[in-house]
Amino acid sequence: MMNDRIELFNKKQPVLLISLFLLLVGGGALYLLFNYIYPKLGGFFNLKVTAVVSIVAIVIWTIFIVIRHSSRKKPGLIIDSEGITNRTNITSTEFIPWRDITGFKEIDGSFKHKLIVVELKNPGAYINKTPKMSASRQVQYRQTGSPILITATTLEYDPNRLVALLKERIKN
Repeated sequence: MMNDRIELFNKKQPVLLISLFLLLVGGGALYLLFNYIYPKLGGFFNLKVTAVVSIVAIVIWTIFIVIRHSSRKKPGLIIDSEGITNRTNITSTEFIPWRDITGFKEIDGSFKHKLIVVELKNPGAYINKTPKMSASRQVQYRQTGSPILITATTLEYDPNRLVALLKERIKN
């Protein structure tokens, strides 16, 4: 196995543009509620308040996640002789040793994201590695055959070259 360490950083995301877009979507949803849906619902005060609070909470939470993810100083992906450290998405489990990895394959995700599926010997061990994301990793496992995905398009590196690099590293 090669001893050199490769650190790939996440692309800088336009946080202001993403936040403005999210505020616009949230504002649009509230506009539709107040002008088209609520006038047709005669009572249901608790439902109306719950809907407004939910929309506002989701927009604020999403903006918080975008800001937190884009302000990370750590590399998004580290490849070294021990394995890979994946921090490219919210469901990442951090370090994966080479002995647990059987292969890599590239798939197209939503919104034109290139995803690299990390094929594992024991996927179940990674599904439950951190309980707070286990449900999301279970869904990823059912959809892709692995609970671990590398979001290649978020990195400052060509996704096709990254797949080739990972496949080369696993051979060594």
